[in-house]
Amino acid sequence: MAILKAIGWFFINPLFYWFFILIYISSTKRVEKERLTFGYKVFPTLDEWYGLKRIGLILSLILSIIFIGLGIFLPPLFIVLLISYSLLFSLTGKFSWLNSVYIFGASSLTLLFYPYYESYLPDVLKVSLTLDHWIIFTSLMGIFILAEAFLLTRTRDDQTFPERFVGARGKQVGQHRIKKLALLPVLFIWPIGDLDVFFQYWPVFDYQGESYGLIFFPLLLGLEHVIRTRRPKVFSQWLLKRLTLLGMSVIILSLTGFLYAPLILLSIIVGLIGREILLFNTRQHEANHPTLYGPSKEGLKVLGVHPFSPASEMGIEIGEVITKVNGHKVSNGDEFYEALQSNLAFCKIDIYNLEGEIRFTQRAYYEGDHHQLGLVFVEDYI
Repeated sequence: MAILKAIGWFFINPLFYWFFILIYISSTKRVEKERLTFGYKVFPTLDEWYGLKRIGLILSLILSIIFIGLGIFLPPLFIVLLISYSLLFSLTGKFSWLNSVYIFGASSLTLLFYPYYESYLPDVLKVSLTLDHWIIFTSLMGIFILAEAFLLTRTRDDQTFPERFVGARGKQVGQHRIKKLALLPVLFIWPIGDLDVFFQYWPVFDYQGESYGLIFFPLLLGLEHVIRTRRPKVFSQWLLKRLTLLGMSVIILSLTGFLYAPLILLSIIVGLIGREILLFNTRQHEANHPTLYGPSKEGLKVLGVHPFSPASEMGIEIGEVITKVNGHKVSNGDEFYEALQSNLAFCKIDIYNLEGEIRFTQRAYYEGDHHQLGLVFVEDYI
């Protein structure tokens, strides 16, 4: 019955429904932009959630086991703050605001002023804040930073969104946008219900003498980064290492709050400033290095590759340069299409790889294959 009640709380949580609304709105805008830029839909609708369903459930299961096993729970006020800031930050339309640092950080800063608005709250949201509350909440911020880093391991070069625009010199250049949103249905203990205590230490602290229950909380984790100088997978590996270090630092500082309480506040500051430093370093790198997705004198620069397309099967990667198709030199989308049509049964492609070395790939050409083999170019038709 406790599990059924927890599921019921999950489906009445506004974040659950807002997740699908947010994904749909963002996806629709992205498809409209792709049609305007490339003339067709590059990736399917709702692809911002692609690849994160199974990994999100696995991650949620691991986190739920940890939280239930340790007897960690969130008071109602904490849950309301997480919901409120998730909804507020999502109004920006940028998934980069839906990360654990901003949501947990803003909630923690709001709790610092709790004595000033406590009298205005209903009784169900009032809580006697203790050292344990602070340590649990700030540690959760660090844990979900690690969860965000774990989601980055799913980044693939053919699952980020290519974009094209006119650069400062009047030439077409490209970029890749990593934009994903994950739904994590995490199981928490909360002080409403009739569960018996499992172990002597469970839960780890008391809440106004209340009985305990379970709640599935739909936490939203967003990723959004624009990359011009590196491949998305290379950037994700770079960011993954630094987010892991940041998450561990926040957790360690939070837990040492048992010994010296001011370190709890320091953990919040480190999380917020550390995240901003990572964003600043990313912008600096993008500004001070040449773009990977600019036009090439050697041929056609590959900006994007459709997953499960002929080009993907041939091993063509973003950032590479196609110089010849079926023996014909190509420099734009028209020439590429005409070269493909010169042999309707077979295609052979000469490519400069990312190391500047020439390589060849070939494949049978079937009726119904994408007219560009599933490739998106920096410079297309003229």
